[in-house]
Amino acid sequence: ATLSPGFPQTTGTSRSDSALGIGGRIGLIYRPIDQLQLGAMYVFRSHFQKFNRYSDLLYTGLDMPREIQAGLAGKPIPGLLLMLDYHWINWSDSGLIGDNLALGGLGWRDQHVIAFGIAYDLNPKLSFPLTVRAGYNYGRSPITPANTFRNLLIPTVVEHHITAGLSFELSEHVTLDGAYVYEPSNTVTDDGSGNPTGAGSFTGTSAHAFSVGFRGSWGKFKPIE
Repeated sequence: ATLSPGFPQTTGTSRSDSALGIGGRIGLIYRPIDQLQLGAMYVFRSHFQKFNRYSDLLYTGLDMPREIQAGLAGKPIPGLLLMLDYHWINWSDSGLIGDNLALGGLGWRDQHVIAFGIAYDLNPKLSFPLTVRAGYNYGRSPITPANTFRNLLIPTVVEHHITAGLSFELSEHVTLDGAYVYEPSNTVTDDGSGNPTGAGSFTGTSAHAFSVGFRGSWGKFKPIE
């Protein structure tokens, strides 16, 4: 549905389109003692060209927001790693994604995301080449009851993420990694303020994700962990 009255088909008619963009990020890591590491990063807003075929649907480029991230990691005992992160995503000032619904934007609000994790390497104590991990993060949905209708096809309303993973060293140079992410269901119900058909529509989603991969390192290129 386009921005035109009556919601006609967009002129793109299911064809692909592309746009060039530019962005950047800068960060630092500080290690005051061997057991503690602090980090911070600033992500600049990424600016993109307009889509040609979908100009009647997207009135401007699909810019990505600026972000601020900060975190710390500590090793209180050998083999144990504790991590805490804070992440601010400036959706409201990212162009089309955060613009007012009346202007054709999606009306997303800013997100504050808190995450923490724990990892334990069994090798120092048990001489077994396995590392196990677990984590959790929370980020309030950027979609609100006022902009639910406009975002029916973009159900990014998940707020909780629960993760688990492991790494097993198959040899000195090859490691097997596995991870699981569970996103419990969350639903946002439209309040009618941004819906021409009235209140009642809702958007919701939940997800499970699995990943498996291999890592290789040789000589001086072995990664620092």
